[in-house]
Amino acid sequence: MVASIHTSKHLATGIVALLLQAQVVHAHHSFATHYSYDEQVEITGVITEFQLANPHSFMHVEVTLATGETEMWEVEANSVVLLRRANITRETFRVGDQVKITGMRSLDPDRRLMFGKVGETESGEQYFFIRPDWDQAAPPVTLVRGGQTSLDTSQLAGVWRRVIREGEIMNLLGESPLPLNAEGLQARENYNPLESKYKDCVPVDIPSLLYIPYLIEVDVNDERIQFHHEYFNILRQFAPDGNPRQAHTTDQYGVSSARIENDELIIETSGFPASQSGLGSDFGPLGKGKHVPSSGEKRMTEVYRLLNDNEILEARLVLEDPEYLAEPYETTLIWSRLPAGAEVLEFDCDVDVARRSTSNAVSDQ
Repeated sequence: MVASIHTSKHLATGIVALLLQAQVVHAHHSFATHYSYDEQVEITGVITEFQLANPHSFMHVEVTLATGETEMWEVEANSVVLLRRANITRETFRVGDQVKITGMRSLDPDRRLMFGKVGETESGEQYFFIRPDWDQAAPPVTLVRGGQTSLDTSQLAGVWRRVIREGEIMNLLGESPLPLNAEGLQARENYNPLESKYKDCVPVDIPSLLYIPYLIEVDVNDERIQFHHEYFNILRQFAPDGNPRQAHTTDQYGVSSARIENDELIIETSGFPASQSGLGSDFGPLGKGKHVPSSGEKRMTEVYRLLNDNEILEARLVLEDPEYLAEPYETTLIWSRLPAGAEVLEFDCDVDVARRSTSNAVSDQ
Protein backbone atom coordinates (compact mmCIF):
# COMPACT_ATOMS: atom_id res chain seq x y z
CA MET A 1 0.00 0.00 0.00
CA VAL A 2 1.33 3.45 -0.93
CA ALA A 3 0.97 5.96 1.89
CA SER A 4 -0.01 9.56 1.32
CA ILE A 5 0.25 13.12 2.57
CA HIS A 6 -2.47 15.75 2.21
CA THR A 7 -2.19 19.36 3.30
CA SER A 8 -4.59 22.26 3.17
CA LYS A 9 -3.89 25.85 4.19
CA HIS A 10 -7.43 27.03 3.53
CA LEU A 11 -9.80 24.84 5.49
CA ALA A 12 -13.54 25.15 5.48
CA THR A 13 -14.85 27.59 8.05
CA GLY A 14 -16.35 24.84 10.20
CA ILE A 15 -13.06 22.95 10.41
CA VAL A 16 -11.13 26.06 11.33
CA ALA A 17 -13.64 26.79 14.08
CA LEU A 18 -13.23 23.27 15.45
CA LEU A 19 -9.46 23.56 15.50
CA LEU A 20 -9.61 26.86 17.33
CA GLN A 21 -11.94 25.38 19.91
CA ALA A 22 -10.32 21.96 20.28
CA GLN A 23 -6.79 22.98 20.96
CA VAL A 24 -4.38 20.86 22.93
CA VAL A 25 -5.35 20.92 26.54
CA HIS A 26 -2.33 19.71 28.50
CA ALA A 27 -0.34 22.84 27.68
CA HIS A 28 3.15 22.08 28.91
CA HIS A 29 4.00 24.70 26.31
CA SER A 30 1.91 27.05 24.24
CA PHE A 31 0.45 25.16 21.32
CA ALA A 32 0.33 28.42 19.36
CA THR A 33 4.14 28.84 19.49
CA HIS A 34 4.63 25.39 17.93
CA TYR A 35 1.88 24.58 15.44
CA SER A 36 -0.32 26.27 12.85
CA TYR A 37 -4.07 26.36 13.39
CA ASP A 38 -4.77 26.96 9.70
CA GLU A 39 -2.67 24.20 8.15
CA GLN A 40 -4.05 20.71 8.58
CA VAL A 41 -1.98 17.73 7.49
CA GLU A 42 -3.07 14.15 6.86
CA ILE A 43 -0.50 11.38 6.61
CA THR A 44 -0.82 7.65 6.12
CA GLY A 45 2.04 5.33 6.91
CA VAL A 46 3.57 2.77 9.23
CA ILE A 47 4.32 3.45 12.90
CA THR A 48 8.00 3.06 13.71
CA GLU A 49 7.86 4.53 17.24
CA PHE A 50 5.11 5.31 19.73
CA GLN A 51 6.28 6.78 23.03
CA LEU A 52 3.58 7.52 25.58
CA ALA A 53 5.01 9.93 28.11
CA ASN A 54 4.40 13.02 30.22
CA PRO A 55 4.20 15.89 29.51
CA HIS A 56 3.73 14.83 25.85
CA SER A 57 3.71 11.70 23.75
CA PHE A 58 5.40 11.14 20.38
CA MET A 59 4.86 8.92 17.36
CA HIS A 60 7.05 8.41 14.30
CA VAL A 61 5.30 7.44 11.08
CA GLU A 62 7.12 6.32 7.95
CA VAL A 63 5.26 7.56 4.89
CA THR A 64 5.85 6.00 1.46
CA LEU A 65 5.37 8.47 -1.39
CA ALA A 66 4.02 7.69 -4.86
CA THR A 67 7.63 7.78 -6.12
CA GLY A 68 8.53 4.96 -3.77
CA GLU A 69 10.63 7.23 -1.58
CA THR A 70 9.91 7.40 2.15
CA GLU A 71 9.56 10.28 4.57
CA MET A 72 9.62 10.14 8.36
CA TRP A 73 7.01 12.24 10.14
CA GLU A 74 7.01 13.10 13.81
CA VAL A 75 3.63 13.36 15.53
CA GLU A 76 3.41 15.07 18.90
CA ALA A 77 0.45 14.25 21.13
CA ASN A 78 -0.98 14.72 24.60
CA SER A 79 0.30 13.32 27.88
CA VAL A 80 -0.27 9.72 28.95
CA VAL A 81 -2.94 10.97 31.36
CA LEU A 82 -5.06 12.67 28.71
CA LEU A 83 -4.54 9.98 26.08
CA ARG A 84 -5.64 7.37 28.59
CA ARG A 85 -8.86 9.31 29.11
CA ALA A 86 -9.30 9.19 25.33
CA ASN A 87 -8.93 5.37 25.50
CA ILE A 88 -5.51 5.46 23.82
CA THR A 89 -2.95 3.03 25.23
CA ARG A 90 0.23 1.36 24.03
CA GLU A 91 -1.95 -1.33 22.47
CA THR A 92 -4.08 1.10 20.48
CA PHE A 93 -1.26 2.11 18.12
CA ARG A 94 1.65 -0.30 17.87
CA VAL A 95 4.94 -0.28 16.00
CA GLY A 96 4.37 -1.82 12.56
CA ASP A 97 0.71 -0.81 12.38
CA GLN A 98 -0.66 1.15 9.43
CA VAL A 99 -2.14 4.43 10.64
CA LYS A 100 -3.74 7.59 9.31
CA ILE A 101 -3.06 10.75 11.33
CA THR A 102 -4.70 14.14 10.91
CA GLY A 103 -3.33 17.13 12.73
CA MET A 104 -1.82 20.61 12.67
CA ARG A 105 1.51 21.19 10.99
CA SER A 106 4.59 22.74 12.59
CA LEU A 107 5.13 26.46 12.16
CA ASP A 108 8.55 25.50 10.80
CA PRO A 109 7.82 24.58 7.15
CA ASP A 110 11.09 22.69 6.85
CA ARG A 111 10.09 20.09 9.44
CA ARG A 112 7.89 17.03 8.91
CA LEU A 113 6.26 17.60 12.26
CA MET A 114 2.64 17.85 13.36
CA PHE A 115 0.46 17.75 16.44
CA GLY A 116 -1.92 14.84 16.08
CA LYS A 117 -5.64 15.56 16.20
CA VAL A 118 -7.23 12.29 15.06
CA GLY A 119 -5.66 8.87 14.62
CA GLU A 120 -7.28 6.13 12.56
CA THR A 121 -6.27 2.47 12.69
CA GLU A 122 -6.06 0.26 9.62
CA SER A 123 -9.42 -1.26 10.59
CA GLY A 124 -11.05 2.19 10.56
CA GLU A 125 -11.31 2.92 14.30
CA GLN A 126 -10.82 6.60 15.09
CA TYR A 127 -9.27 8.01 18.25
CA PHE A 128 -9.11 11.66 19.21
CA PHE A 129 -5.66 12.83 20.31
CA ILE A 130 -7.40 16.17 20.92
CA ARG A 131 -11.00 15.58 22.00
CA PRO A 132 -13.44 18.32 20.95
CA ASP A 133 -14.69 18.68 24.53
CA TRP A 134 -11.24 19.09 26.10
CA ASP A 135 -10.56 22.73 25.47
CA GLN A 136 -13.56 24.77 24.46
CA ALA A 137 -16.08 26.81 26.34
CA ALA A 138 -18.71 24.70 28.07
CA PRO A 139 -22.41 25.62 27.90
CA PRO A 140 -23.21 28.45 30.32
CA VAL A 141 -23.62 27.34 33.93
CA THR A 142 -26.15 29.10 36.15
CA LEU A 143 -24.53 29.53 39.56
CA VAL A 144 -26.87 29.16 42.53
CA ARG A 145 -25.72 30.01 46.02
CA GLY A 146 -27.14 27.84 48.79
CA GLY A 147 -28.66 28.97 52.03
CA GLN A 148 -25.77 27.86 54.25
CA THR A 149 -24.14 30.55 56.37
CA SER A 150 -21.07 28.52 57.33
CA LEU A 151 -18.84 26.18 55.36
CA ASP A 152 -18.69 22.50 56.24
CA THR A 153 -15.20 21.79 54.91
CA SER A 154 -15.93 18.07 54.56
CA GLN A 155 -18.21 18.99 51.66
CA LEU A 156 -15.17 20.21 49.71
CA ALA A 157 -13.87 16.64 49.54
CA GLY A 158 -14.04 14.99 46.13
CA VAL A 159 -12.63 15.10 42.62
CA TRP A 160 -13.25 18.23 40.57
CA ARG A 161 -12.93 19.09 36.86
CA ARG A 162 -12.64 22.69 35.72
CA VAL A 163 -15.52 24.12 33.72
CA ILE A 164 -14.00 26.11 30.87
CA ARG A 165 -15.86 29.32 30.12
CA GLU A 166 -15.50 32.06 27.53
CA GLY A 167 -12.21 33.86 28.01
CA GLU A 168 -10.58 30.78 29.59
CA ILE A 169 -9.64 28.88 26.42
CA MET A 170 -6.05 27.65 26.53
CA ASN A 171 -3.33 28.15 23.93
CA LEU A 172 -4.60 31.27 22.20
CA LEU A 173 -2.34 34.05 21.00
CA GLY A 174 -3.29 37.61 21.84
CA GLU A 175 -3.07 40.36 24.40
CA SER A 176 -2.93 39.29 28.04
CA PRO A 177 -5.96 40.29 30.12
CA LEU A 178 -3.59 41.12 32.98
CA PRO A 179 -3.26 44.88 33.69
CA LEU A 180 0.45 44.88 32.83
CA ASN A 181 2.54 47.96 33.52
CA ALA A 182 5.49 48.97 31.34
CA GLU A 183 7.78 46.41 32.99
CA GLY A 184 5.23 43.66 32.51
CA LEU A 185 4.67 44.50 28.85
CA GLN A 186 8.40 44.56 28.17
CA ALA A 187 9.02 41.28 29.97
CA ARG A 188 6.25 39.57 28.03
CA GLU A 189 7.59 40.98 24.76
CA ASN A 190 11.05 39.55 25.50
CA TYR A 191 9.77 35.99 25.98
CA ASN A 192 11.40 33.23 23.92
CA PRO A 193 9.53 29.88 23.99
CA LEU A 194 12.77 27.98 23.39
CA GLU A 195 13.98 29.24 26.78
CA SER A 196 10.91 28.13 28.72
CA LYS A 197 11.75 26.59 32.09
CA TYR A 198 9.21 23.86 31.39
CA LYS A 199 11.79 22.08 29.27
CA ASP A 200 13.31 20.93 32.56
CA CYS A 201 10.03 19.53 33.93
CA VAL A 202 9.51 22.45 36.28
CA PRO A 203 5.84 22.39 37.36
CA VAL A 204 3.69 25.34 36.38
CA ASP A 205 3.24 28.22 38.78
CA ILE A 206 0.00 29.28 40.34
CA PRO A 207 -2.39 30.76 39.12
CA SER A 208 -1.60 28.85 35.88
CA LEU A 209 -1.93 25.58 37.81
CA LEU A 210 -5.58 26.40 38.45
CA TYR A 211 -6.35 26.94 34.77
CA ILE A 212 -5.08 23.60 33.50
CA PRO A 213 -8.07 21.30 32.95
CA TYR A 214 -6.54 18.31 34.65
CA LEU A 215 -8.40 17.06 37.72
CA ILE A 216 -8.12 18.35 41.28
CA GLU A 217 -8.82 16.11 44.26
CA VAL A 218 -9.66 17.81 47.54
CA ASP A 219 -9.10 15.85 50.73
CA VAL A 220 -10.21 17.11 54.15
CA ASN A 221 -9.49 15.97 57.69
CA ASP A 222 -9.63 17.62 61.10
CA GLU A 223 -6.28 19.34 60.69
CA ARG A 224 -5.88 20.35 57.07
CA ILE A 225 -7.37 20.76 53.60
CA GLN A 226 -5.33 19.28 50.77
CA PHE A 227 -5.53 20.16 47.08
CA HIS A 228 -4.04 17.39 44.94
CA HIS A 229 -3.50 18.79 41.44
CA GLU A 230 -3.26 15.92 38.98
CA TYR A 231 -0.88 17.88 36.74
CA PHE A 232 2.62 17.12 38.08
CA ASN A 233 1.10 15.57 41.24
CA ILE A 234 1.24 18.90 43.05
CA LEU A 235 0.01 18.75 46.66
CA ARG A 236 -0.89 22.02 48.34
CA GLN A 237 -1.86 21.70 52.01
CA PHE A 238 -3.57 24.26 54.21
CA ALA A 239 -4.47 24.36 57.89
CA PRO A 240 -7.54 26.64 58.18
CA ASP A 241 -6.39 28.29 61.39
CA GLY A 242 -5.13 31.54 59.89
CA ASN A 243 -1.46 30.83 60.59
CA PRO A 244 1.00 31.19 57.66
CA ARG A 245 2.70 28.00 56.48
CA GLN A 246 4.49 26.84 53.35
CA ALA A 247 1.82 25.32 51.13
CA HIS A 248 4.08 22.85 49.32
CA THR A 249 7.29 20.95 50.04
CA THR A 250 9.11 23.49 47.85
CA ASP A 251 8.80 27.26 48.05
CA GLN A 252 7.33 27.51 44.53
CA TYR A 253 3.76 27.86 45.83
CA GLY A 254 4.55 30.34 48.57
CA VAL A 255 3.52 30.71 52.20
CA SER A 256 -0.23 30.52 52.79
CA SER A 257 -2.66 31.30 55.56
CA ALA A 258 -6.12 29.78 55.34
CA ARG A 259 -9.30 30.49 57.26
CA ILE A 260 -13.05 29.91 57.09
CA GLU A 261 -15.28 32.97 56.96
CA ASN A 262 -19.01 32.23 56.77
CA ASP A 263 -19.44 29.90 53.76
CA GLU A 264 -16.01 30.60 52.22
CA LEU A 265 -12.52 29.14 52.43
CA ILE A 266 -10.05 32.01 52.07
CA ILE A 267 -6.40 31.29 51.19
CA GLU A 268 -3.93 34.18 51.13
CA THR A 269 -0.45 33.46 49.79
CA SER A 270 2.76 35.47 49.58
CA GLY A 271 6.44 34.60 49.77
CA PHE A 272 6.58 33.38 46.17
CA PRO A 273 10.02 33.30 44.56
CA ALA A 274 10.44 35.41 41.43
CA SER A 275 9.49 33.30 38.42
CA GLN A 276 9.65 33.36 34.65
CA SER A 277 5.94 32.54 34.41
CA GLY A 278 4.63 33.45 37.86
CA LEU A 279 1.73 35.61 36.63
CA GLY A 280 0.85 33.73 33.47
CA SER A 281 2.16 30.86 31.35
CA ASP A 282 2.42 30.97 27.57
CA PHE A 283 -0.25 28.29 27.18
CA GLY A 284 -2.81 29.89 29.48
CA PRO A 285 -5.42 32.61 29.07
CA LEU A 286 -3.33 34.99 31.21
CA GLY A 287 -0.20 34.65 29.07
CA LYS A 288 -1.75 34.02 25.66
CA GLY A 289 1.36 32.79 23.91
CA LYS A 290 4.04 34.37 26.14
CA HIS A 291 5.08 33.93 29.75
CA VAL A 292 4.38 36.78 32.17
CA PRO A 293 6.96 36.82 35.00
CA SER A 294 6.40 37.59 38.65
CA SER A 295 8.54 39.17 41.34
CA GLY A 296 9.02 38.40 45.03
CA GLU A 297 6.19 40.86 45.69
CA LYS A 298 3.57 38.62 44.13
CA ARG A 299 0.51 37.90 46.28
CA MET A 300 -2.56 35.81 45.54
CA THR A 301 -5.89 35.37 47.27
CA GLU A 302 -8.17 32.40 46.57
CA VAL A 303 -11.75 32.48 47.90
CA TYR A 304 -13.55 29.15 47.53
CA ARG A 305 -17.25 28.46 48.04
CA LEU A 306 -19.66 25.66 47.14
CA LEU A 307 -22.60 26.37 44.84
CA ASN A 308 -25.40 24.46 43.12
CA ASP A 309 -26.07 22.03 45.97
CA ASN A 310 -22.32 21.48 46.44
CA GLU A 311 -21.84 20.32 42.84
CA ILE A 312 -19.90 23.44 41.77
CA LEU A 313 -16.72 24.75 43.40
CA GLU A 314 -16.08 28.43 42.73
CA ALA A 315 -12.80 30.26 43.27
CA ARG A 316 -12.51 34.02 43.19
CA LEU A 317 -8.88 34.97 42.53
CA VAL A 318 -7.06 38.21 43.21
CA LEU A 319 -3.52 38.44 41.80
CA GLU A 320 -1.13 41.24 42.83
CA ASP A 321 2.42 42.12 41.84
CA PRO A 322 3.37 45.82 41.80
CA GLU A 323 6.53 45.13 39.78
CA TYR A 324 4.61 43.89 36.74
CA LEU A 325 0.93 44.79 37.28
CA ALA A 326 -0.51 48.28 37.25
CA GLU A 327 -3.30 47.12 39.57
CA PRO A 328 -4.61 43.86 41.07
CA TYR A 329 -6.24 41.40 38.66
CA GLU A 330 -9.46 39.66 39.66
CA THR A 331 -11.21 36.72 38.04
CA THR A 332 -13.40 33.70 38.89
CA LEU A 333 -12.97 30.02 38.00
CA ILE A 334 -15.35 27.13 38.59
CA TRP A 335 -15.07 23.35 38.83
CA SER A 336 -17.76 20.66 38.65
CA ARG A 337 -17.82 17.69 41.00
CA LEU A 338 -17.17 14.32 39.38
CA PRO A 339 -19.05 11.17 40.41
CA ALA A 340 -17.71 8.98 43.18
CA GLY A 341 -14.95 6.75 41.89
CA ALA A 342 -13.39 9.36 39.60
CA GLU A 343 -9.66 8.70 39.52
CA VAL A 344 -6.77 11.14 39.69
CA LEU A 345 -3.93 9.62 37.68
CA GLU A 346 -0.19 9.67 38.24
CA PHE A 347 1.86 12.24 36.33
CA ASP A 348 5.60 11.68 36.09
CA CYS A 349 7.41 14.16 33.85
CA ASP A 350 10.13 12.85 31.52
CA VAL A 351 12.83 15.53 31.14
CA ASP A 352 14.03 14.24 27.76
CA VAL A 353 10.48 14.32 26.43
CA ALA A 354 9.85 17.79 27.84
CA ARG A 355 12.97 19.12 26.13
CA ARG A 356 12.04 17.37 22.90
CA SER A 357 8.65 19.05 23.03
CA THR A 358 10.02 22.52 23.83
CA SER A 359 12.50 22.24 20.95
CA ASN A 360 9.55 22.08 18.56
CA ALA A 361 8.77 25.75 19.26
CA VAL A 362 9.46 28.49 16.73
CA SER A 363 11.26 31.33 18.47
CA ASP A 364 9.94 34.27 16.42
CA GLN A 365 6.24 33.57 17.01
